Amino acid sequence: MSKFTVELFANNWAGVLDRATGLYEKEALNIDSIDVAPTVEPEVSKITIVGTGKDKAEKMAEKMRQMAFVKACNVIANEAVRVGAVG
Repeated sequence: MSKFTVELFANNWAGVLDRATGLYEKEALNIDSIDVAPTVEPEVSKITIVGTGKDKAEKMAEKMRQMAFVKACNVIANEAVRVGAVG
């Protein structure tokens, strides 16, 4: 399975995180990590979700863009990271 990252900017409303993660549940995808952070606009939050699923990144981003609370949504390319000694 391949990992993908979806970054979205959404209204800072109650239930937004639940609705966003619910889309992953409907598609039977795992969420590997999730991060929510404030932005310079107090009414908007940045949500970053790393998921696992084959060729699902663009599909998830498109579904997110259709939700009323989403201001913007992007897919971030994941690259393999090697952990260990350098040299």
